[in-house]
Amino acid sequence: MNTPTFRKACFNLFTFIAAAHKIEQSNLVFTELNEKYGPIVKLRNGKKWSIFLFDPDYVEQAFWYEGKFPERISMPLLETYCRRKKRRPGLSLMQGDQWNKVRKAVQNQTSKPAVVSRYLPLHLEVADDFVQCIAQEVYSGTPMENLIMEYTVESTAHYCFNSRFGFLDRSEKEAYEKNQTFLKNVQNFLSLIAYSFYTFPMFKYYPTQLYKEFETAADLIYGLVEVIMYFVSS
Repeated sequence: MNTPTFRKACFNLFTFIAAAHKIEQSNLVFTELNEKYGPIVKLRNGKKWSIFLFDPDYVEQAFWYEGKFPERISMPLLETYCRRKKRRPGLSLMQGDQWNKVRKAVQNQTSKPAVVSRYLPLHLEVADDFVQCIAQEVYSGTPMENLIMEYTVESTAHYCFNSRFGFLDRSEKEAYEKNQTFLKNVQNFLSLIAYSFYTFPMFKYYPTQLYKEFETAADLIYGLVEVIMYFVSS
């Protein structure tokens, strides 16, 4: 392995993001870091140091050497939510052998070409609907990121639940509005997790405003998924 030129950015990550962009636009921060410091950047994140790799070859090498049980980044906000609500932690919160067992069982099925090919016809249908929405709406003011979110949720729902949920369907106003409410909660869920990485985790000790907003979004998402799972399993 060749040793690349290494430079480090010695400043607080949250301060840099807050000064330059919104938390939701942290990808722009990383683009700037890459352009300024090169393919490897060492950056302080609170008390810890983080290493960012911007070259796919270095990312590949890191994956090769991460071992059977890679250390996964914890999500304290989601962990706190699951603990308080007594919810079973999902794959994203698992570590070590527990993570490997669940991941392996899913991966063994989803990585088989015969299994993947069964989903292609309906995925192509979802993609066609997505293209149609772009043609009809993107030039009328609908943000492209909203359409991408709708496509992502619709295709993921099909893959996980073998069903279309109508996120790209505009024919029924009531169903469309319900789907938009769900998507807003998904966006809030993800944004609050991202923001929680750059704040002192007071939510671990008492329900802060950040935690209350997250709990509202998570309750709606978990509740809908549980209803879907009930109908799918029955």
